[in-house]
Amino acid sequence: MRPTAPCRKANPNAARFHLYTQRQRHPESLSHALISCDLALSVWSLWQDCPIEKLLNVKDFNDLVLHFCSPLLDKHLDFFFAIAWSIWHNRNKIIHNESRLPPGLNWDFAKNIIEEFEKASTWDYTPLQPPLHSWAAPSLGFAKVNVDGACSIDGSGISGVGVIIRDESGGVITALSKALPSHFPAEWTEFIALEQGILLAQELNLTHVIFKSDASSVISAISQGKTGGSMGHFVHSIRAANSYFFYCLFQHVKRDYNRAAYELAQVAKCNQVSNLWKCVIPPF
Repeated sequence: MRPTAPCRKANPNAARFHLYTQRQRHPESLSHALISCDLALSVWSLWQDCPIEKLLNVKDFNDLVLHFCSPLLDKHLDFFFAIAWSIWHNRNKIIHNESRLPPGLNWDFAKNIIEEFEKASTWDYTPLQPPLHSWAAPSLGFAKVNVDGACSIDGSGISGVGVIIRDESGGVITALSKALPSHFPAEWTEFIALEQGILLAQELNLTHVIFKSDASSVISAISQGKTGGSMGHFVHSIRAANSYFFYCLFQHVKRDYNRAAYELAQVAKCNQVSNLWKCVIPPF
């Protein structure tokens, strides 16, 4: 940190010229800028607990900082730095053609810094608990199947589905990123993703399975057995698959908890390729 302003002089322009000529002869030290010049001493003298003799005999600013860091003086460390900063700020006001503060106001400026800091230190900031965006493992002996579908809003390209099956320890049993042959409506894609998850679970001979999807309308239709309408055939085939498993449950999950399946579906949609991983984590 190099000082950018001169000591106090009657004429600001003369003061800046004096600083320039002095630097040409001998570079001004930090100790002189903040401690021993008349402008600085006039402020330090207003501090009742200031060790003025130590200031007058200081050779190096860093030694002075270490002195205030000692156990006997560390309680004054905040005042020391506040005053030093106010002096530095005042010197810069001179060099930038602004009116400098007289010593009394410079001292008040330093005190205000301390008071504001102490006031802010008493505020009770209750830390915000970050939302849980993690996947939760199923109970012992169960497998959890997270599924998701992805399709473009404008109907271009193709749709993709993602499936990831994990055991009670969180280990990946298998993961699927499958590109569909064409573009399908969003709800259709979500049903197809769930069908792919069921097929994978059947191939693995899983008996206790929990299926998770972030498509609330799909889970609602399956839970309520809505076999009518354009989605009825999906609901019928998915509910029929229940008989294959000893225990089967379909649940809605928030998107934040379904991130892995979401990424798998997006990769399939964007790259238009299908991939299957077994007992390994997909590399993305």
